[in-house]
Amino acid sequence: RRGSGSAIASGRSAGPHSHAALDPAVARLTGDLRQAMEQANHKKHLAQERLRAFEAQAESDEAELQVQLRVAKASLDALRADRLSSARQELRNKRVRSQLREVESERDAMARATSTLHSELAEVRAQIHVQQQALVPDPAALAAQAARMGAAETSLRAEAAALRSALALCEKRHEDNLRLQAREAEALREKQVAQAEERRELEAAEERLRQDRACAEDALALRLASAASPGLAGYGPDALERVARQVEQREEECREAQVELEELHEECGHLLRLNGAAEARVEDLEQRISGGGLKATAERAVALLHRLDEEACARGGECLRGAARLVLVLAQICGVPRMAYLALDSNHSGRVSMCEFDSGLRLRFGLDYEAIVAMPPPVLRPLFKEFDLRKRGYLAEDDFTRCCSDIWTKYGREGWPISAHEHHFNPPPNRGASDRGASTGASGAMPRNRSASAGRRR
Repeated sequence: RRGSGSAIASGRSAGPHSHAALDPAVARLTGDLRQAMEQANHKKHLAQERLRAFEAQAESDEAELQVQLRVAKASLDALRADRLSSARQELRNKRVRSQLREVESERDAMARATSTLHSELAEVRAQIHVQQQALVPDPAALAAQAARMGAAETSLRAEAAALRSALALCEKRHEDNLRLQAREAEALREKQVAQAEERRELEAAEERLRQDRACAEDALALRLASAASPGLAGYGPDALERVARQVEQREEECREAQVELEELHEECGHLLRLNGAAEARVEDLEQRISGGGLKATAERAVALLHRLDEEACARGGECLRGAARLVLVLAQICGVPRMAYLALDSNHSGRVSMCEFDSGLRLRFGLDYEAIVAMPPPVLRPLFKEFDLRKRGYLAEDDFTRCCSDIWTKYGREGWPISAHEHHFNPPPNRGASDRGASTGASGAMPRNRSASAGRRR
């Protein structure tokens, strides 16, 4: 330009004779400038098109990764639900097995009673035969004895029929349990196959994520290299910085999701261990109840109740009455209200009826509650009403907890059957909360995904 300006100035000073000689040089210079401007504009348009294509590709990759992350989280939720359902099914199987053991013990007791009755009947027949040989038989006495023997034989036949029906029921339940266990084993194998397939899909998704990240890094390197050219000055660096920040933000979110997944795994394992410990202790109590191991404990509890009555009479105070006496005995036997509720709920319906309450205290615990509570007969209905504070006609776990709670606290066994650190479960702290808040405040991008992940964690 300085050269052209000097040429123009010299042309002006030279006069009209040199003007014709300067026109071709100016025309060539103008054409070169126009061509350079067109090339620069063409490069600018090409760079803008490549940048738009890169942004569209990045958006599509981001959407695909988000879909894969949602699918992975859904599969994790389904896996957690399957594990919980399998744990519940195992608990139901254990309850059915305990019921089978109870029925078998009752069958054995009935068989022993039947043999005892047979031996007594044989002894009675021998005595009758001896008396018939020694004395002249009385027709009326013989008729009465024959009637008694006929009644005894009828009752024995009825008991034998009941035992046969109970045995058939036990065999049927055993066959049903075997079929149920076979179906559960098949379902467990299918779940394991599905989990292996999901694991392979997750590994493939992680591999695609690594490849996409490598492609993004290569594209960023190309962008930085193209930004060094003079024709793209002012267009590339800002966009590349925004894309780099978005990539860093996605990587931070992936790390946070991995941390949350590890915390969920730890929490699930702790819950499974807690459930196993509780089931073992419940099964131990049921075995003690079915095997008659609670007799000594019940006798000690009744002795404690009598000792407290004697001490109250010696001091001139008031003795325990009604449901408070029964609660003291149950607190010594079961330890906590929940165990008493589970032991009395024989059909596992979640509700203890008056019939279950009566039969459970008599048969499962072997308690003569009418003698324990020291109430005027009839005892069952008034005693049941003292437990049924909300007058619903059945008892739930909270009814046992609310009835004489001070006696449960004073005479129960704390931390039994589940220890305190197992009963009060504290989930692991959320290690990613502070980092997540800091990254959100710094970048300000993707708030909806962050809030959604926080909601799922809650």
